[in-house]
Amino acid sequence: MRLDRLTQLVVETAASWSMAPVVAAYQAMRGVAFMTAVTFVVEIGDVRRFDNPRQLMAYLGLVLSESSTGERVKRGGITKAGNTRVRRVLIEGAWTYRFPARVSPTIQTRLEGLPRTVREIAWRGQVRLCARYRKLMAAGKPKVVAVTAIAREMAAFLWAIGQEVAPTAKVQSLSSVQSATERGPAFDTSTERAIAWEPGPMAFKLGCIRTRRSSHSPPRWHASSGSF
Repeated sequence: MRLDRLTQLVVETAASWSMAPVVAAYQAMRGVAFMTAVTFVVEIGDVRRFDNPRQLMAYLGLVLSESSTGERVKRGGITKAGNTRVRRVLIEGAWTYRFPARVSPTIQTRLEGLPRTVREIAWRGQVRLCARYRKLMAAGKPKVVAVTAIAREMAAFLWAIGQEVAPTAKVQSLSSVQSATERGPAFDTSTERAIAWEPGPMAFKLGCIRTRRSSHSPPRWHASSGSF
């Protein structure tokens, strides 16, 4: 199927990605499969740019709206003002917390090789969120409201995991291009480029581009006149 082929392509590409360790760590959480983790990282970047989990929750539009006048404070539904893609995948994953906390064989496989702190955060998150869902349902909250609340706290636990696992320091230099003399008379410039990780919704950014005229450029060949 086309979807399977695309998924496999993402798997192969992510293997050499600088954020691959973070993607693997996020999958320790219940309800966060591979594509959910990749979506979260691609859209959010490095969560360490957020000072606290509440900033991340607000960025995702999962915090409650507020209408205040003087001493009167009225809370409404979530703002939905943030990243739609991440909010959607988190809410989809939050439905898995309807069931009791347990480590399934699938999650057990994901946990292999992960730091102990990440495994502990994921388990504490699962225990808390499963219990919170039952508590909200016992209080008479609609399922959608309860699941949205779980998704909000999932973001907080993902933030905590992101503090424990850092992306690999991978900067690929392209400055070793051939000089103008080596390239021949048709080229008189040399370009230095670097691809660096840019925290934020954009996964990668082509930066540090600098083009300069070579001081030892050979004369140009004029094809029309057949001379230099």
